[in-house]
Amino acid sequence: MIEVLLLSFSGAVAFIALGVVVFHLFYPVPYVPTRSRAVHTVIASLALHDGDILVDPGAGDARLLIAAKRAHPGIRAIGYEVMPLVWLLARCRIWWSGLDIDLRLGDARRQDFSGVTHIVVYLLPGLLKVLAAKFDAELSDGARVVSYVFAIPGREPESIVETGGKKVWTYLWRNNMVM
Repeated sequence: MIEVLLLSFSGAVAFIALGVVVFHLFYPVPYVPTRSRAVHTVIASLALHDGDILVDPGAGDARLLIAAKRAHPGIRAIGYEVMPLVWLLARCRIWWSGLDIDLRLGDARRQDFSGVTHIVVYLLPGLLKVLAAKFDAELSDGARVVSYVFAIPGREPESIVETGGKKVWTYLWRNNMVM
């Protein structure tokens, strides 16, 4: 019986890995989880309070949303993930956590960020540039945007913190803050 379960689990893992590889052929967005040791620094940089709305436009396995919701249960946490198998992994992690997190399968570039107070991103610079223009159109002045590893092109950060050799860039969004 244990052998059958292990074989089934191994097959499922292989299927998911193959699915991720095939998906990347058509949608070149890498799945790279945030390092566990950096999660605390990223969450601290968000400076969350009860009632805040946190969005992760590339939620991946939802580890940042889960950590933020655990640290600040009074926030509303919303994530978007474009890769179906990674979204499924994130849904499982959220279910296992027992937390109320809204995770949506879809492209964050097609979502409305009006009313969002905090955004956390771990995305490539090209996508950050596209999202910055979207943030200009939809975020209120003063919204906090935290980017792990990559700076947002053309923006001046409020602060930069290093964690494990990687940088965490914090921005207080101003629609007129282009450098």
